[in-house]
Amino acid sequence: MNEPSCFAEIVGMLSDVAVGMAAVVAAYVAWRGLKTWKEQLSGTSEYELARRVLRALYTHRNAINGVRHPFMSVEEMPEPEDAGEMSREQVRHHGIAKAYQARWDRVMAARRELDAELLEAEVLWGAELGSRFKAIDALERELFVAVGTHVQQHDPALHARRREALERRAATRRDVLFGNFDDGPDPYLSEYVAAVRAIEDYLRPHLRRK
Repeated sequence: MNEPSCFAEIVGMLSDVAVGMAAVVAAYVAWRGLKTWKEQLSGTSEYELARRVLRALYTHRNAINGVRHPFMSVEEMPEPEDAGEMSREQVRHHGIAKAYQARWDRVMAARRELDAELLEAEVLWGAELGSRFKAIDALERELFVAVGTHVQQHDPALHARRREALERRAATRRDVLFGNFDDGPDPYLSEYVAAVRAIEDYLRPHLRRK
C-alpha cells in the first residue's frame, strides 16, 4: 500500500470520527442547555404560583379581619330609600345587613382568587397544599354562621320563637364575630394565624428562585 494513500485514509477516518464526536458533544450540550432552561422555567413558575397563593391568602386574611372589626361606621350602614316609613330598629337592621354583606363580599372575592390559584397548585404539586387550607375553610364557615346569626337577631320582624332559638344556638357556640385587636386573647385569630403559618411553611421552599 502506498504510504501517502494510507495516511490520507487514516486522516479521513479520524476526521469522520472527530465530526461524529463533535455532533455528539453538540447534541449533549444542547440537551443540557434545554434541561437547565426547563428547570429554570419550572422554578420560576413555582415561585410565581407560590407568590400568588400567598398574596391571595393574605387578601383573604385581611377580609376576614375586616368582617370581624368591631367598629362599624355610619358610611358602612346605608339607609334604605324608604327609611322615612320605617322604624329606627328597621333602619338599623337594614344598615347592619348591608354593611356585613359588603364586608363578606370582600371575603368571597378573595376566596375566588384563592380557589383559582389552589386549582393550579393542585395540578403542579398535588393535594397537600389544599389539605392545609381545611382549617381556613372551617374558620371561614364558622364566621359566616356567626355573621348570619348576628344579622338575624337584629331583625325587628323576627318571630319571638325564632329569636329564642337563635339565642339558644348562639349560646352553645364560641363568640367569633368581633375580633380583639388590642393584643388580648383572641382564639379565633390565633387559629387563623396558625393555619396561615402552616401554609407559609409549605410554600417557603417554592419561594426560592432556582
